[in-house]
Amino acid sequence: MKLKKIFSLLILFVTAVFLSGCSLKKDSKAGLQVITHDVPSSVFIDGQYLNKTPLIEKNLAPGKHTIRIEPEDPDYLPYETEVTLNPGVLTVVTWKSATRPEQMGGVIYEMEKINSKDTSEVSFVTIPDGAIITLAGQEKEFSPVTIPNVQPGQLEYEITLPSYETQSHSIEVAAGYRMIISVKLAKLDPNATRDASQKIPEEELQASESAETTEPPKEESAKEATASGQTLLSISSQLVEITSTNFFQDGKEVLRVRDNPGANGSEIGLAEVGKKYPYLGVEQSGWYKISFETKEGWVSASYAKIIDR
Repeated sequence: MKLKKIFSLLILFVTAVFLSGCSLKKDSKAGLQVITHDVPSSVFIDGQYLNKTPLIEKNLAPGKHTIRIEPEDPDYLPYETEVTLNPGVLTVVTWKSATRPEQMGGVIYEMEKINSKDTSEVSFVTIPDGAIITLAGQEKEFSPVTIPNVQPGQLEYEITLPSYETQSHSIEVAAGYRMIISVKLAKLDPNATRDASQKIPEEELQASESAETTEPPKEESAKEATASGQTLLSISSQLVEITSTNFFQDGKEVLRVRDNPGANGSEIGLAEVGKKYPYLGVEQSGWYKISFETKEGWVSASYAKIIDR
């Protein structure tokens, strides 16, 4: 299956951190910007709450610090890393949260002084190593790599690696500084929807049509009989119990129930912590399939457990 590349675009005018607009006291304070796109999150520095995203803090102590990003939605996993905040410049963290560690990813931009006053350097560090780096259309390199003698100004770079999301961004580098770009590449979702432009093989299409016209077995039909308002019949003698989420709605601790496995599934309701729901015998990508009210739904296995009736 051909997977579609996912491109993200983030224009970072890093030289702006030297201007009065950022209000950093040169050589005394450091700045931090954290972007989490459409996933609101809380940011902690060295264990202390800082603020919610998106944020820019301009009066932080220079040095090494531990940054932790905790999404408000408990379906998403937190992220923790160490960054170096240098005096007079802004360190930028742009992060994409996910429900599985391998699908989380993002970029950290740090800057440090170099001996040259006229040129710049750009360093790339990736997880995993060996990603293909293209900077300003130059010859491809493999990470980790430091590219010297870079002319200051706005440049574009691209990072690619098979089975991972592509990172494609514009940056503006400043004379006399090395920009360190640390990238955690997110794995492409193997369950992603097939590219609409990809032709479905004829034999696969015929099999699909045949399956649609075939009368379902009697026992399967019985499971779908919900007209009387009864819940779906469980194919298992087990239950799924909702465990603590620290996520509250209307004073109740709850967990989102989705129509498909994964945080991208549409919310169909809220399951209360401590309640038990019939387990439908399917676990997929860290999600349990349950009978929820009169529907089938999915809950994250991170906040649920299977128990016997």
